[in-house]
Amino acid sequence: EPFIGHGQGDFVIQNVLLTGPLTYVWAYSSSYGMKASAYYNANNESEAWLVSPGIKLKKAKNPALIFDMTQKYAANFAEECKVMVSTDYAGDVTTWKQLPYLKNEDGSLNVPDGSSWNFQSSGEMPLTEYAEKKIWIGFKYTSSSSASATWEIKNLLVHEIETDE
Repeated sequence: EPFIGHGQGDFVIQNVLLTGPLTYVWAYSSSYGMKASAYYNANNESEAWLVSPGIKLKKAKNPALIFDMTQKYAANFAEECKVMVSTDYAGDVTTWKQLPYLKNEDGSLNVPDGSSWNFQSSGEMPLTEYAEKKIWIGFKYTSSSSASATWEIKNLLVHEIETDE
């Protein structure tokens, strides 16, 4: 799903917690893709999910997720903005497993550092343990009264990684 120029596609937004004046966290932007922020005149506590339609990996052997993202204002990005996977999503966001962010050669997480609005690739996040299953991918955004990040994602792709076998 490219998002830009396509709206939110078949992705579903689920608001678990909205405080203060918040009526939403995730929104489509024709310039940036899908954007999450709980800042509205101040930082607000929230939990909101952007959930993909079901993705069938029936013939997959080495599937991976890759997408572009940027962020600013996070106190701890990897804790506030998580990529999650479910094999039994039924309209709720209770049974999910976190898909860890990749690490760079220096051991740091491959996530935007928040110093600019430049998008960066997530890299090929392995989905091998979900091969031959149906999955849903959830982008879980949380914020607090002391920190409300802005997280933008676009160009989401689940695909088979080519191997030399």
